[in-house]
Amino acid sequence: MQILLFLAFTACIASCIGIISGFGVGTIMTPLVLLILPLSQTLFLVGIIHLMNSIGKVVLFKNYIVWDLVFKSGVPAIITSFIGALLVGYMPNIMIKVLGIFFIIYSFFIVYKPTFYIPPTNSFKLLGGSVYGFLAGISGIRGAVGAMFFSALNLRKESYLGTVGVIGCAVDMIRLPMYWYYGVHVDYDFMSKIGITLISAFIGIYMGKYLTDKISQRHFRYVIALFLLLMGLRLLILPSM
Repeated sequence: MQILLFLAFTACIASCIGIISGFGVGTIMTPLVLLILPLSQTLFLVGIIHLMNSIGKVVLFKNYIVWDLVFKSGVPAIITSFIGALLVGYMPNIMIKVLGIFFIIYSFFIVYKPTFYIPPTNSFKLLGGSVYGFLAGISGIRGAVGAMFFSALNLRKESYLGTVGVIGCAVDMIRLPMYWYYGVHVDYDFMSKIGITLISAFIGIYMGKYLTDKISQRHFRYVIALFLLLMGLRLLILPSM
């Protein structure tokens, strides 16, 4: 019972933060779930919650999705993320720390320059999406890298969340069958854990939507900056997690 309550609380909070910031579900859940489940089941369970969170973003913000950005940035990002994933073992911790420093610097920069944005030209969408995907693949930090890229376009909060949700769905629907193929052990006990975390994640999604509606467009960028700052600090202190 204590394990189920722990998973429920973790899924609810992670999903809430995932809706508000656009990322963070895997970052929050993975190290905590690993305390009680083996790696294969952890990746599968977190992947399911991540997919549900991405679907939640799409459903809640479907009218604001920037489809041009999905195709011109999202598709190259998905392709290059697989290339980066093939090299994931070759990225030393020092490079993870450099990425963390970059997150920290960028978070302060967009607070200092709240009106900063990069014009969404076709060349930037293609190049930016490709770099975003490669860095996400090689570092495993897809959400934070994506937040940095999409925040540079200064999208309205609903467009940002809906667009990253579509790309997240595509990536999650590709990786989940891979976890299954490589032999995750599923029994009644594990299914009960999946069930309770899904219900809790659903509650967290609507909590996140409620809080997002209360955040103004101006302050939303500060929220992104805060979570990027926290992610940068985490990478500096615990680069291998």
